[in-house]
Amino acid sequence: FVDYSMVQAKINNKYDAWHKEIMNKFASTLNDNMKIFYNKVYNCRTTLENSSLENTQTDVVSFITEFQETKRNISAWTQELEGYKSGKLILDKQRFRHAGDTCNIEMVESEWAKFHKIFSKRDKAMSEQIPAIQSRIAAESEVILNRIKELESYWGGKKPVRSDNTNEALSTISTAEGMLKRVK
Repeated sequence: FVDYSMVQAKINNKYDAWHKEIMNKFASTLNDNMKIFYNKVYNCRTTLENSSLENTQTDVVSFITEFQETKRNISAWTQELEGYKSGKLILDKQRFRHAGDTCNIEMVESEWAKFHKIFSKRDKAMSEQIPAIQSRIAAESEVILNRIKELESYWGGKKPVRSDNTNEALSTISTAEGMLKRVK
């Protein structure tokens, strides 16, 4: 004799346990990924806020490089954020109760909005300053090329070929080394 209600209850309990386990794992993975995403966006936003196109030539080049990298990531990050919103919606539909240490979607969206605002400002500023930046880089390049030509000319005419006068050879090498440091 088989009690079908008892079997049905066991099946339902097992199903509920699996469902709860799956939802916990999904929520945990979603939460961990949202924290990583939040930190990535936060760090990028603070870098954008602290960077400027008015700094030294090296800083400008690194800023532009980082900015272009960020620009390439925007569409992927937008899709990632949409995925987190969808995941949150799934959890809400299942009436999932979050445990203590959660990264909520509102916090992530708020950080994304801040990031997007500063990114848009920097993008606009960069678009307006591209001709000035290009001319600064061209001028700096010209200065460096002139220093290189000056060094080549100096070294071509003064390089020590014989070891007759070591003091003069050391002086010439020292002068050339100083010129090389200026080029760097």
